[in-house]
Amino acid sequence: MLPFINITASRMHYVKNLNQVLPQDIRALAWAPVSEDFDARFNCCTRTYKYFFPLSSLDIEAMQKASDKLLGEHDFRNFCKVDVGNNVNHFVRKIESINISACDENGARVTTDKEDQMFEITICGMAFLWHQVRCMVSVLFLIGLRLESSEVIDRLLDVEFCPKKPQYSMASEVPLVLYDCTFDKINWIFETDQLESTTRSFRNRWTDAAVRKSLIEKIFKDLQIHKEEEGHCFKEAILPLMTGHRTKNYRPLLTRPVCDGLERHLEKQAAKRKKLEERREETPKD
Repeated sequence: MLPFINITASRMHYVKNLNQVLPQDIRALAWAPVSEDFDARFNCCTRTYKYFFPLSSLDIEAMQKASDKLLGEHDFRNFCKVDVGNNVNHFVRKIESINISACDENGARVTTDKEDQMFEITICGMAFLWHQVRCMVSVLFLIGLRLESSEVIDRLLDVEFCPKKPQYSMASEVPLVLYDCTFDKINWIFETDQLESTTRSFRNRWTDAAVRKSLIEKIFKDLQIHKEEEGHCFKEAILPLMTGHRTKNYRPLLTRPVCDGLERHLEKQAAKRKKLEERREETPKD
């Protein structure tokens, strides 16, 4: 938090100082003077997440159709991990937009094999529940693999029909990025030298990652030559992002065992607090 200051009189290089103590994969780009009661969490107007994934054998059209059902204000208790320990017992959130598109800005195929084309899910909302994005992506993947129909979204959003979350695994956290946060009446101040330094750093990281990707992709495709069966080698590329999911002998979401409901979570939390209070009372005082 930065208080109001005289910018012209200040010689402090906030961005440079921050970047000197931050890890290399986290970079500050700009700073802004704010009021003393400013809170980065509660003053945030919108948050945008991106989730990256290979096309693999996913039906993108079915995923987009299903994602449209998530738009607007809903009770998302079946798309999150219940967090009553932090006093979260209200699960209504509003999703402003969800878009699924190829990472290539023109939307055209940029690779020889369709299955290895990279896509991204962009989700924008004011606030999110714990693991909400990963849970939503997980269900969208199941729909994209044609293991579930888009109607499962309607059922999971209907908390009277489905008051307890079916047991399912979240999508991997690796491709998930908090991409942008917006604030009202914030005027960002950029430090040109730090922008140039950060650009060089990420260019070097891109070169390293691109070379590794090409090498692994080449080896992977060469290995397919020695396999007897035919088929596209990236058809199952989505599976590493779906740890815990079974595509063989698949059990539909709405027929699975369910997690504890909100009331049960609250009971457990109350019991924990009671035990802590009892321990404090039993602890001898000096």
